[in-house]
Amino acid sequence: MKTFTLLLFTLLTINIYSQKKEFIRVYNIEGRKIIHGRDYEITDTTIEFKNKHTIIPYTEIGFIRTKHSFGHNIGVGSILGIAALGIFSFASNVQSDLFDKGTTVVLFSTLVGAPSGAFVGAIYNGLKKTRRFNINGDFEKWQKFNASFLKKSK
Repeated sequence: MKTFTLLLFTLLTINIYSQKKEFIRVYNIEGRKIIHGRDYEITDTTIEFKNKHTIIPYTEIGFIRTKHSFGHNIGVGSILGIAALGIFSFASNVQSDLFDKGTTVVLFSTLVGAPSGAFVGAIYNGLKKTRRFNINGDFEKWQKFNASFLKKSK
């Protein structure tokens, strides 16, 4: 029964996650990040971020990148590594003569889990396919982006 519940939960999580919009980062003409997120609507001439109440016309956009940055993957990997090894080491009866069980779990999961999680995050970053759309305030490039991005994201 536990296996069935875990499998059902995993399948539901994957299904819900796959319904999210693609994460984008919008940069201005100078190359500075203006805004990022998933709560956007793309119109004929703008990108509207709903929760941030921001409308960006195509004339102010230098380029658009998909996916999260390298640092985000390293951070998430580190946190997941710490959590996974913390749960594993707490569940197993790891004993140390120097520290009590709680301190041993924290030290072990931090010293081993953080670097190993960061390593996994770095590998994932190398495997993901980040797309870059150069706009540079050009309407023709904006139309090409609009057509290709909407077609690929559906």
